[in-house]
Amino acid sequence: MALFDFLRRKEVNSEQLSEYFATSVKSPKTSPIGRRPSMSELASRYGMLVHRCVQINANTAASITPRLFALGSPQTLLKGAALNPKPLSQHTKDFLRGRMSVQPSASVIRKLQGNLNDIVEIENHPFLDLIEDVNDQMEGVAFREGFYSDLQIFGRNFTLLVRDGSPLPTSMWRLLPQAMKIVPGKDKFISHYEYGTGVDKVDYQPEDVFWVHQYDPSDPYGGVGPLEAWLQTIDSQFGNAAFIEQMYRRGGSPDYVLMAKGGMSESQKRSFRGEFRRLFGRMVNRQDTVAILSGEAELKPLQRAPRELQTVEQEEYTVDALAMAFGVPKSLLTTDDVNLANAREGSVTHALTTILPMLRRFEDAVNQRLLPMWSDRLFLMHDNPVREDREVRIRERPSQLRAGYTVNEIRLADDMEPLNDPRANEPLVGTDLIPLSQVSTNARDILDVEVDEQPDDEVVEGPNPVEEEMSDEEGQA
Repeated sequence: MALFDFLRRKEVNSEQLSEYFATSVKSPKTSPIGRRPSMSELASRYGMLVHRCVQINANTAASITPRLFALGSPQTLLKGAALNPKPLSQHTKDFLRGRMSVQPSASVIRKLQGNLNDIVEIENHPFLDLIEDVNDQMEGVAFREGFYSDLQIFGRNFTLLVRDGSPLPTSMWRLLPQAMKIVPGKDKFISHYEYGTGVDKVDYQPEDVFWVHQYDPSDPYGGVGPLEAWLQTIDSQFGNAAFIEQMYRRGGSPDYVLMAKGGMSESQKRSFRGEFRRLFGRMVNRQDTVAILSGEAELKPLQRAPRELQTVEQEEYTVDALAMAFGVPKSLLTTDDVNLANAREGSVTHALTTILPMLRRFEDAVNQRLLPMWSDRLFLMHDNPVREDREVRIRERPSQLRAGYTVNEIRLADDMEPLNDPRANEPLVGTDLIPLSQVSTNARDILDVEVDEQPDDEVVEGPNPVEEEMSDEEGQA
């Protein structure tokens, strides 16, 4: 049977991917995360707490400037004055070698295979100019903030690549996710992008759009960000906030209940509802308004104090839910006093579980689809955002000094300029870590004495400094 199964096996090649595309683009009848909101709905959810969470993550990630590196012989690359190359620092080497608590991104690790000693950092390159001066209306930090914010709100980001007649992009522009539609192709994954609606709609080719998205369990062209993933929880909180806002806007008075003892026909009900809405539907303060009704009908308000509509527990639950959804420490969302240990641990966890994955997603997308337009030897990488590793390095410095490192050796390892002092190039000895040249001659002689040269039974006679000092005092007396 195994032989027949092998003969019946259908080999899959690139030309047969149309079958995969045809199956993948079909919209599922059911979604594992419930009703899928539109991009416009997600944009309308951008409230205060959501804004706070998104901005904390986006600002933190965007503040870490990406750095450009090149593969090749350092002797050859360092001669390229136009690129302004420089050797790797010790801190960067340790990070690339995996000596930190975290590893580089997957795209960087692929570049490093067997090339760790043939890498230099590039400080001047057209790609660096592009991501730092994105267009004439936006600079690099703002562009990266928008990139990380889109992934959190919409689960996807679209960037238009403008070439101006050049084979390489000369500027980049953010495209609104709520105005973008991906059109699948019959023989390729993406046929084109449709941006806008109606007569203003424009089509962009796949090579003109830089598209990055989060994982989506039901749509290969979609993306699920933290906002949509926690939509059910956020929906209840938004509904509660809207209800409270409406109650306060109407003076704390809910709807009225009309109690008719003799009953009312359907036409009377419709007539009363229409007349009531016409008279009072658009009024905000209805304290002085009076409805006069004839017959045996009585109008009674349902009184409920506004302070009962929201509780402290409900507010805390909202903060906890959103902090968990966006991976933000709760200490950054509340005004409660937080001790230093919890704040420090929260910052380390935030950098490790939230900021680092965001930086890696940006690196992998750029290294795979943007940088190859310039060269396959280039790759982008951020500095390690985890502060814990920097604190470990600070604690290592005193032990290295006691082990014989010079001050300048440690400063060079930490990417600092060496001190213009001869003593900074001398090893430090002793508990006080003083330069070796300042140690007295007798002390250096004592340190240089080799015990093995003296027999155990031989007593070395010499002047006793205590007796000499006493004899001097007697002579003076």
